[in-house]
Amino acid sequence: MAETTGIKSLAHNTGLADASQALQVLQRIQREFAPLLQKRGWAVRKLQEMCCCAKGGGVARAPGVLGMNHSGAKGKYSTKIEIRLREPGSSHAFKDYESEVRAAAEEKVEFKQHLGELTYTSEYYK
Repeated sequence: MAETTGIKSLAHNTGLADASQALQVLQRIQREFAPLLQKRGWAVRKLQEMCCCAKGGGVARAPGVLGMNHSGAKGKYSTKIEIRLREPGSSHAFKDYESEVRAAAEEKVEFKQHLGELTYTSEYYK
């Protein structure tokens, strides 16, 4: 499947407070990861905010899950990567940006694993 590189679309939870801030965080991640994705020839169809509840319009995920990669067929694209931007619970306070980027980077490593380019060895955890 021919895909151009980069993150194609963003989805944030519009039903939660400070939804525009969530979109800004996703846009920043999109910009900062663009060079890496381009260099590797990778594409991500959607980068989506993950939540602990369905209130915000997203899919509810367990509080301990920080990110999730939905891989496409063997190739260089992912159908969706979900990133937890907010603390689980009633406050939905935003995590610090470093934590958000770390989760995004871990999902990119997960992406490499799905492509068969990396296995779960000590290298995965560096």
